[in-house]
This record gives sequence, C-alpha cells and structure tokens, in this order.
Amino acid sequence: MTHSFLNRLTNTLWVAIAIFVMLLAIYVSLGRFVVARVSEFQQPILQELNHRLGMVIEADQIRGRWTAMAPYLELEGVRILGDDHMPVAVHLERLDIGLNLAGTVASFKMEMHALVASGLQLHVDITEDGALVIPGIPAGGGLSKSLLRFLFATGSLQLEQARLIVHEGDIEHDFRIDLNLRRDEDFRRLRASVVSPSQRSWFRVIAEGIGEPTKLDDLRAQVHIESHVPEVSNYTGLAAAAGFRLEDGELDGQLWLNIDAGEIKALADFAAGDLQIRQLVDDGKRLQLDELSAQVQAASVGGRWQYGASGINARVGDKTFQLNAMSGVLENGELDLRTSVVDLGSLSDYLIEEDFLPQGLADVVGILAPAGSLQTLQLKVGDLSDPGGSWQLNANFDDLSVASWRGAPEVRNAAGFLMLEPRVGTVQMRSSEFSLGFPTV
Repeated sequence: MTHSFLNRLTNTLWVAIAIFVMLLAIYVSLGRFVVARVSEFQQPILQELNHRLGMVIEADQIRGRWTAMAPYLELEGVRILGDDHMPVAVHLERLDIGLNLAGTVASFKMEMHALVASGLQLHVDITEDGALVIPGIPAGGGLSKSLLRFLFATGSLQLEQARLIVHEGDIEHDFRIDLNLRRDEDFRRLRASVVSPSQRSWFRVIAEGIGEPTKLDDLRAQVHIESHVPEVSNYTGLAAAAGFRLEDGELDGQLWLNIDAGEIKALADFAAGDLQIRQLVDDGKRLQLDELSAQVQAASVGGRWQYGASGINARVGDKTFQLNAMSGVLENGELDLRTSVVDLGSLSDYLIEEDFLPQGLADVVGILAPAGSLQTLQLKVGDLSDPGGSWQLNANFDDLSVASWRGAPEVRNAAGFLMLEPRVGTVQMRSSEFSLGFPTV
C-alpha cells in the first residue's frame, strides 16, 4: 500500500515537472519571438517609455533581446528633449532596459528592473555665480525632477564609460564616471567614482539608505565621499557660489554624512597644501596657507546648524598656528562661535603677514607685539548680513604681554577678561602676578 502511494506521488511529481518545463519552454520561446519583433513597434514603445519616464526621449533604433529569463530593450542613439522638444545636453550611445514581466502584467504598465547606460555624455555649464546648469533644462524645472525619478525608479542602475563635461567659460573639464545603484524595496546602495585624467583628480562615493533620495524628510542614509584634488584652481568656478576663488593649492579629504529624516550630521577630515583663496570682491583679501589640516563636524536640526572643529593646524612659511577645538551655532542669521586656547603671538603674526588687518590696526598690533594666550574666546555676530555692526567678542586671557604704545605702560604676565563691541570695550585684569612697565618714567 505504501509503495503504491509513493509510486503515484513520484509519477505525479514527474508529470508536474514535465508540465513546468513545457510551460517554461513555451514562455521562453514566446518571449524570444516577441523581442525579435520589437523593432517593428519602435514608436509605440517610445511613447510608453516617455509616459513611464515623465520626459521625451528619442532613439535611432530599438531592438530586443532575451537574457536568462527576462527580456531587455536595447535603445541606440538616445537623446532627451526639453522644452519645445529642443535637444538637451544629454546623449546616450546605448540604453539597455530590463523589463519586469510580472510587474508589467500585474499593473498593465511598463515596469523596469534594470537600466544599463553606456556611452553617456552629459554637458553641464557653470554660471558666474557658481550654479550648475544642464543646457536645455530650466533650473528647478519639471524635467530635472523627471531625470531624478528616472535614475531612482529601477531596481538596478549602471553607468558604463560615462562622461561629464563641465563648461566654465572657455575652459572645459572632462570627467569619467562609473556608477552602480542597487535597489531592494526602499533600500538603496550606491557606489560611484569620478575621475579626471587631465587634472589627475578623483572622487569616490559610497552610500546606502532607506527612503526616496529626492525626499530628504523621509530619507535615512549614510554617505562617504573621498577625494584627491592636486590642483584646486581647476574647480574655482564651483567655489564662486560661496563668494571666493580658489587660486592655487592641493586638497585631500573625506566626508561622512548621516541623514535621518531631515536631520543632517556631517564629519569632514581634510588636509591642504599651498592653498590660496581670494574673495570675489574688488579689494578681496587673499588667504594663503602652506599647510592646513582639520577635522570638522556639522549638524542641522530644525534649521539650526551646529559646527565643531578639532586638530586645526595651519602653517605659512615658518609660522604655525594651532587650535585644539572650535564650536559654533548658526541660526536665523546669527552666529555664536567659541574656541579653546588661542596663541596670540602666532595669530597676530599671521594676520599681519597676510594683510588681513586694516593698515592702521596692523601697525598698532605690530607695535604692541602681543604674546600669551586666550584661554577661551567667544564671538557673537547678531546679523551676518551686517557683521561689522553687530558683533561682540569675549575672551579670558592668560600670561598676556604687550609692549608700550603712545605712553601707555607695557604689560607682562597679565591674566583677566576682555569684552569688545563695535564702539566700546572693557578689560579686567586680576590684581596679582602681573607687572607694568612705564617707559617714560
């Protein structure tokens, strides 16, 4: 009895397997038959793609292929059209689209599970104020959002041999991009590298997170960016948005970002050499540093930015400046900045040498030759749009020494408190362990 049951069960399984194989063969055969005739339906396919992607694209040729158990569309000579169907500065030699048959049948809409773009060329212009613009796409327009949705809509996105060509006036920067984006439900993982062979610079990005990347309030993600830039002057146009020009120098750095439903935390570690930065104004001061390194932290919560820095080391020639720690808060245009121990001698020497002080003040500081340290320093700026009229400086000083000036006594080994505002100031000194020198007595 048992053997009879097992024999019937075995026969049933074999019949089921045979039926499955036959259905699978029919499925594959029909699939290959259909994809072989894809080129005959090029216009309807393009119309459905345009509807699905939310933008207008053209292709010189469309073919189909069957890979493993899934069909692919192969588009060659792909162009994206902008307003009034004018060409956008985006071109693809080839775009392979993997179709999700189960999703397509269930939703009666074209569903994609993979995009592989080969030979992408993307042209970008840098405006005078440092903004990035794709010719043919209005800034903040609907097409920009459609492009982003297009990039993040599929389960897999891969860029092969992509070129990003950045135009800055008559200067052209050429970058090579490799990118791989994987999606599993709401989870995404991104790996990308950007290399500029002519400028010997590179950038690497690794990111993963949950949520829609275009909706920051719903996104939870971690991002790591690593860079090597041997000549920062090649990117001076990008710095114009911040109001300064990169004239010379090299930069190596890493950036870690943590995004949690609209709250952003950042940590940066960088080292720069032979750095020259100038403000974009007629009499803009130039900042020159032979060496600069620091670790910087920042966090944004509800529009309130908190900053921090540690291990700040700067060198100009044989003069060095070090700062162990610095922190600050930026909110509603108000800045509150605090630092740890500051060496007055090295700071004043650097400010004078780099011509950061007005000539009259520089002459006074040079005569006073301050030495000693500020144990704590706090700078408050009530309105960053008018910093010269709304600041306050508080500091505790120790072992302070200044030379005599205009009959005022010289001070040695003083300790106390300093408060300065635009039109008033107060100095309080402890009454022990300091000395005064009167040059006229």
